[in-house]
Amino acid sequence: MHVERYRVRVFQCDERRRLGVGGLFGLLQDAAGVHAAALGAGMDLLLERGLAWMLHRVAFEVEAWPEEGAELELHTWPTGFPRAFATRDFELRQGARALARASSAWVVVSLAERKAIRVPDWLRELVPSEGGALVPIDSRRVAKLEQAELERRFLVRRADLDRVGHVNNARYAEWVAESVPDACWSARELVAMDIMFRAEALYGDAVRSEAASDEDGFAHRLVREGDGAVLVDARTRWR
Repeated sequence: MHVERYRVRVFQCDERRRLGVGGLFGLLQDAAGVHAAALGAGMDLLLERGLAWMLHRVAFEVEAWPEEGAELELHTWPTGFPRAFATRDFELRQGARALARASSAWVVVSLAERKAIRVPDWLRELVPSEGGALVPIDSRRVAKLEQAELERRFLVRRADLDRVGHVNNARYAEWVAESVPDACWSARELVAMDIMFRAEALYGDAVRSEAASDEDGFAHRLVREGDGAVLVDARTRWR
């Protein structure tokens, strides 16, 4: 297990002065990257070989969103290599209290082909497996949105890109969450998200975030306008 310590900064917070969705994803990504590097399986090493880690799926549950200035510990550990994935769990704590938990699945991508490959054996040997998932991820795809009730549109800026030149997963998560009605934002809070990343968005792409309510919350998808490619399928629950 690896532990990273953080203080919630103002630029990570939403209008309620609490850690935002993008801020949470940023912490998860940072802790995963630091631990992978410590194990000898970090992004820099993969990039030298024409490879990269890319996030395929995350499911998280939140008990309470930490406020600006909160001192946090993020515990993370790898949980195995099911099929073509490398899986990793997280638990966000403030003192003795667990605020949030997440389970994730990652793929290794060949940058020349922009295509996922089997996790190489040398990586599997470097990364231990330390137990089961805190938030079980269904082996099937996230249930797809059938008919959108709400839409938001976004244009990919350079500020949205990460080091491999596509939209960062944290931005995708923010765009998913922003597709719910304004009344939901003002009266409720996000307590769970299950998000599957299916395709890349690049600089200049126009992205449409769609949502529809159901009995548990909302179903979502992100669509690239022009070719209609589905970038993300997701579900959220609100309290």
